[in-house]
Amino acid sequence: MLLQIIAHTPTWVFGLLAMLVLLGALQLRDRRLPLRRVVILPAVMLVLSGAAVLTTFGHGGPVIAAWLAGAMATAGLLQACPTPRKARWEPASRTLTVPGSWVPMALFLGIFATRYAVGASLALAPALAGQATFALGFAGLYGALSGVFAGRAVQLYKLAGSAAPVPATTAAPRLQPASAISA
Repeated sequence: MLLQIIAHTPTWVFGLLAMLVLLGALQLRDRRLPLRRVVILPAVMLVLSGAAVLTTFGHGGPVIAAWLAGAMATAGLLQACPTPRKARWEPASRTLTVPGSWVPMALFLGIFATRYAVGASLALAPALAGQATFALGFAGLYGALSGVFAGRAVQLYKLAGSAAPVPATTAAPRLQPASAISA
C-alpha cells in the first residue's frame, strides 16, 4: 500500500522535498544574519503550518486552539533552554552569528512528513478530517514543530537585546575658523 501511495504522489511533492533538504543543508553552516532576517523563516513556517491546519481541518476554534497551544508550548520550552553556544550578537555590524545546526533540517522534514502523512491518510479515509482526535492531534503537532522556529527566533532576539549597547561615536572635532585661532 505504501508503494501505491508514493506512486500516486504528485511529482511536485518530491521537488518540494528536495528543496526542503537543500534549505536544511544551508542551515548546517555558521552564518551571519541581520536581526530582521532571524524572523523570516519562523514567520514563513508559522504561516505555512497555520494554513495547512486551516485548509485541512477548517476554521474551528478547537483546531486553531490546538495549533496555537502546540506553537506556544514549544516556543515557551525553548525559552528555558540556553541560547546556542556559538550564537553571538555583533553590535558593530548589527548582525547575529548563528551556528549551523541539524535542527532546522529535522524540523523541515518533520513538517513535510506530517503533511504527507495527513494528506495520504485523508486521501484514503476522508472522514478522518472530521474526527476530533485526528484533527486536534495533527493541528497541535503542526503548531509544535513550527513553534520551535519561533522559539529560536525569540532566543536570538533576546541575545541581541541583552548585548551591551553600542557606544555613540564621538563626533569629529569642529574646525575653528582661522580668525578664531590665537597665537
